[in-house]
Amino acid sequence: MSVLQVDMLLLLFCFSEKGVKKLSIREISRKTSAKLSEVKKSLKKLEEDGYVTVSKDECSLTEEGTQSVLSYFETEKRLYWSILEKDKFMMELREWTKSKDELIRDLLNEERTLMTHSKWDNIFLVARRWNSYTPALPAIESLGFGGGYFLAWNGKGLVIDPGYNFLRILRECTNKELGLVDIDGILITHDHPDHTAGLEDILTLIREENRIRKHHLDLFCNIGALYKFEYRITKLSRYITCYPLRPGTTLDLSEKYNFTIHATPAFHKETWGESKYSIGTIFDLHKKCRIGITSDTRWHQDLISAYLGTDLLVMHLGTLEAKNSALPNHLGSLGAYLLLKHVHPKLSLVSEFGEELKGQGRYMIGKFLSRIFSKKSMICKVLPADIGLTIKLPSLDVYCQTCNAFHAFQSIDFKEFGDEIKYVHLKGKL
Repeated sequence: MSVLQVDMLLLLFCFSEKGVKKLSIREISRKTSAKLSEVKKSLKKLEEDGYVTVSKDECSLTEEGTQSVLSYFETEKRLYWSILEKDKFMMELREWTKSKDELIRDLLNEERTLMTHSKWDNIFLVARRWNSYTPALPAIESLGFGGGYFLAWNGKGLVIDPGYNFLRILRECTNKELGLVDIDGILITHDHPDHTAGLEDILTLIREENRIRKHHLDLFCNIGALYKFEYRITKLSRYITCYPLRPGTTLDLSEKYNFTIHATPAFHKETWGESKYSIGTIFDLHKKCRIGITSDTRWHQDLISAYLGTDLLVMHLGTLEAKNSALPNHLGSLGAYLLLKHVHPKLSLVSEFGEELKGQGRYMIGKFLSRIFSKKSMICKVLPADIGLTIKLPSLDVYCQTCNAFHAFQSIDFKEFGDEIKYVHLKGKL
């Protein structure tokens, strides 16, 4: 059978599947780019073999022709697999794809860790490194960026601002002991991608997981993020309960989470919403501990009253400002200094660094603020936040990555290892 004859049979088969039983000979000539005389000659041979029926200027596929096309497809499939199995690279690629599918399947079938593993219950975990400027176009060698935070309290897990690669970072920095199944809720402070990219991943996997077992998700969103994800949230409404958050909103979640959420003002431009919709957050762990997260915000004096009384304060620095100026969308070192000086938290984390601060940047900023606030007149422990920093609640003990145990935060120092910061216990120091 010639190539043209095969092409014509396939063409007639495709149209037949769409309900078009007959095609004109001229249409076949046009779609196969063959001369009309060649088409007529080939059709005559196909009709003699019983594959087509020709009537005046039209033709149609016979049952025998249909079976011939189906048989042709099966033969081509077998031919392809025999070729692929002789190609070493393609076989390796197929194994990699298989392992990736197995990884997703394992992720969806994992058992819940919270309430069964004491290390990860009642903790605040940092799973972010850089802000939004470079994670969208990351360097090839960049192993950890974007991310977010994970709050585990009273056996429930809440993700805060899941950015780029959040799930991967969460699993890797907890030795795969925390994952999708441990997420009960997600809180979004504003709509920028380094605070929301991971939400799309989680929502996609939640939909898949609900085909295996029930997994309901609480979504606490500022208005800008609601605008951005409105369609997805609506489509997944069977699995999601959505709570809109505006500056000043208070949600008493005592029954399920045993804490209260207070949405604080943030002064930060959004992509989809308006600046007035951005929020920070305070988690009131029922008078045992108060955690404040400024999220992205420029310095404003109203931040002082918003975060007074917090025990753990997480500040988003952004980058360093020029002399005698302030950053338009982030605290900068000046805003961090003013906030720490007037809020007086017990422990503060400096987070959300621009990737231009790679190398010693974060370390030096952390040491600078530590020196200022180690004085007795305004004592406050300051740590630069990096992936893997784990804080026990409500004691605020910090996990030492050298001796693998929690210690009083006052006795924790931080060391620089390339682009990473590690947290170590200073023995005998309190």
